[in-house]
Amino acid sequence: MAGLPDGVGSIPVPTWTFNVLFQLAHMMHHFFDEGVGLKHMVDYYYLLTGCEAHDDLTEQLKRLNLYDFAGVVMYVMKTTLDMDDRFLIAPVDERRGQALLKDIKKGGNFGRNHGLTEHFTGKRFFLKSWRNMHFLCDYPAELLCEPFYRTWHFFWRKFQ
Repeated sequence: MAGLPDGVGSIPVPTWTFNVLFQLAHMMHHFFDEGVGLKHMVDYYYLLTGCEAHDDLTEQLKRLNLYDFAGVVMYVMKTTLDMDDRFLIAPVDERRGQALLKDIKKGGNFGRNHGLTEHFTGKRFFLKSWRNMHFLCDYPAELLCEPFYRTWHFFWRKFQ
């Protein structure tokens, strides 16, 4: 619970652990869907460094299949934003981290420079699939399932 200004009450807020896991999953979604922007990384940096007492997230990251991607993001945190090692939530993955950083630089904010959002739904589906196939060796489970999920999600949104 967090107190409201002037003592008018309180509201429930997510825990630090929930926020860290949710935001990492959100970035992973953006990475495969349209691209991650440096703004995502800066926001995540402030989330991670805003709390001195860190929970050990290793088991939760592994259970949610986010552990490897956390290492990729930690590379960007360490090299681009000079994050102190005490705030890293996973070991730095330099090889895949360099690929993420290259994609961030190429794509711009939310991957707008990838040009994926300019096309109609059908063409965008195939362009995103083609873009993601470049990451297949590094993220096989995520990318082999992603076109099926995107197809299901398209029809789910259409008929809701």
